[in-house]
Amino acid sequence: MNDDEFLISCLKKYLASVKDEYDYAKQFTDTDSMEIAEDNIEIYDILKVLIDDISGIESLNDLDDDDYGFIFECLQSYAEAFIIDGRDEESKKASEEEYKRLNGILEEMSADFYYDEDEDE
Repeated sequence: MNDDEFLISCLKKYLASVKDEYDYAKQFTDTDSMEIAEDNIEIYDILKVLIDDISGIESLNDLDDDDYGFIFECLQSYAEAFIIDGRDEESKKASEEEYKRLNGILEEMSADFYYDEDEDE
């Protein structure tokens, strides 16, 4: 899987997890659960539209700053909840490589974003 496919895969996995969190939270009626459900469906709706505009890493540069920042935050959230599969050594190594690859994309995005901000000044 190349980096473009990997990026899209990560975004789709995060989209699915946000939908799962929404489905879980919406079954409760307390205020906190309702807020969580509302936040998650909002993220889901925005990300679902943005994913259609992303064909790979280079296409991120075509996004406006708000959308770029949103995608960055989504990938950060995905990375923060990333689970290393430690059931066996092969799975663990593959998961660690995937996590390292994800962090590489985040570092590149962060550097690009801050570079663009410096140009605006």
